[in-house]
Amino acid sequence: MTYTGIFDTHAHYDDECFDEDRFELLDEMLASNVSGIINCGCTVKSSETSIAFAEKYPQMYAAVGIHPQNAAEESDDALQKIEELAKHE
Repeated sequence: MTYTGIFDTHAHYDDECFDEDRFELLDEMLASNVSGIINCGCTVKSSETSIAFAEKYPQMYAAVGIHPQNAAEESDDALQKIEELAKHE
């Protein structure tokens, strides 16, 4: 069976495990059966990366935020930065 129109609702393609072939993988996925991806930010930095992916790939969307397990590593102004990132189209 071949699946078409797959929409990945929770991804972390900014994770270091994808460093070696991230863009090849995304190019292949988005050119074939994957119709959309939501890449979820867990920190300010990963949220910014998620937005960059969404700007590069029309089928990708960014979710910005801070995961509770990452909260301790964020600066005091992180929520303000996330609020600004959330305004991105």
